[in-house]
Amino acid sequence: MKDEAIGFAAMRMTVNIYVKSKKSGDRVMKSVSQFIEKRLKLKVNQDKSAVDYPTNRKFLGFSFYCIDGVSRIRVHPKITQKVKDET
Repeated sequence: MKDEAIGFAAMRMTVNIYVKSKKSGDRVMKSVSQFIEKRLKLKVNQDKSAVDYPTNRKFLGFSFYCIDGVSRIRVHPKITQKVKDET
């Protein structure tokens, strides 16, 4: 019998999905989580998963905000405070 090399890879994926209402968010979260866990055989970290307003969430250090119906991107306030604390 030959020695076989077995490789393992860790996969981390971050996905943001935006919908118009909390009700839609809950429905989409449930269906996407089921798809990922059943079809792709991956685990969804429920501690990091949430249905929330984009202004309350951060992604790669950024968040969104809205002024007069226009959506904009900004550095998330937690990151701004962290930089101020370090200086």
